[in-house]
Amino acid sequence: QMGSKIAFETLPISQFTLSGLENRSFVTMTDIQHAVIPHALTGRDVLGAARTGSGKTLAFLVPTLERLYRMGWNQGVGA
Repeated sequence: QMGSKIAFETLPISQFTLSGLENRSFVTMTDIQHAVIPHALTGRDVLGAARTGSGKTLAFLVPTLERLYRMGWNQGVGA
């Protein structure tokens, strides 16, 4: 489904993460995000290559932040 507009809300992520994305106007995923995030959320290792400005950083951050949220991480622990 490359090139199609897939919403972040279709991902199995918390309302906390989804609200953060929506607050920064991230509603639909780019191709690299759609290809990477679902796999990363399941704990798989992923390797992706895409041009600058394609959304690679967010593709890395969403699963990372979601994992920290699910683990109950807060700023008082190791921050």
